[in-house]
Amino acid sequence: MSWTLQAISDELQGQEVEVKHDVLIGRHQDCDVVLQSSAISRRHAALAVRDDQLWLSDLNSSNGTFVNDLKIVQDYLLEMVLDITELCHQANIPLFAVGGTLLGAVRYKGFIPWDDDLDFALRRSDLVKLSKLIEDSDKYDLHIPKIDSTGNYVRFPKILRKNSIFKQTHDEVAFDQRLFIDIFTIENVPDNGILKMIHGIQSEFLSMLGSYVFFTTDGRFLLDRKSKPAQILVNLIGKFFGFKSYSYWNAKAFECFGKYQHKQTKNITLPGGAKHYFGEILPQSVFGNGKDIDFCDHQICAPVEIHAYLSNRYGPDYMTPPSVENQMNHGIVYFKVDGKEIIK
Repeated sequence: MSWTLQAISDELQGQEVEVKHDVLIGRHQDCDVVLQSSAISRRHAALAVRDDQLWLSDLNSSNGTFVNDLKIVQDYLLEMVLDITELCHQANIPLFAVGGTLLGAVRYKGFIPWDDDLDFALRRSDLVKLSKLIEDSDKYDLHIPKIDSTGNYVRFPKILRKNSIFKQTHDEVAFDQRLFIDIFTIENVPDNGILKMIHGIQSEFLSMLGSYVFFTTDGRFLLDRKSKPAQILVNLIGKFFGFKSYSYWNAKAFECFGKYQHKQTKNITLPGGAKHYFGEILPQSVFGNGKDIDFCDHQICAPVEIHAYLSNRYGPDYMTPPSVENQMNHGIVYFKVDGKEIIK
């Protein structure tokens, strides 16, 4: 059996591809199908016929491979978020879309086209409730930073899909984990300026130790992106504090984040977020009790003051997409779920 695919985009209008066997698609001249488009990577994707079915695999392309306007992995991530948001809705737990997930909802009413993860946040008190809800799930696990002798690198809570393998690359080195949703805790910031400074420095210092010890003892990525002096500094700090595992320092940081969880404060922060403790500080009113926003023809929860959050996180021009070279993702090279290889 063979398949015939027809291009419909402006640059490739009218081109047809007949697929009878494995076909490599990309800009490189060695590919079976050479597509000279700025959106296509040198080795972009592969097509294969298996049991009269057509299989599509993304090959860690820069812009991703889409099926019905969704990247392959996004379908499974959407399934996860719908399951978890329904669980939270039943338990009256506001689970807020944040980071790139919220930005995608505002810009595209769904995923950012090149993105392959999900970012959500909830209050620390609700994390305990969510943990109990997921405890008996046959589909999901919730991992929370803790002192773990196995050395699992969990810097902040993650919901993981059972029976999945999700391999991503950083600087040409691949490592395995499971398909996940990042969960950031919303933490109270003390009103007193001195206490806020102390809390913030403690939180960021302990987070840094976890990262530096990880890079030093199990460093598979990021270090070669730093300058030589920075690499030396990271190694020195990582080795000095390496008498404890990175999971220990991550657990201590996560414990520190929640120091004021039982206090009434004017401001909150997401210390596990991309801008860390001080860069993520916002008034309590920004999140409030949340409000619904469209996401892939469904509804998810968002902060009440979406513009205030996104302006703080990305700047006032957050609606402007980045250039192609700055469209970042995790670089998925392999994905398997429930025994079925999706990307290989």
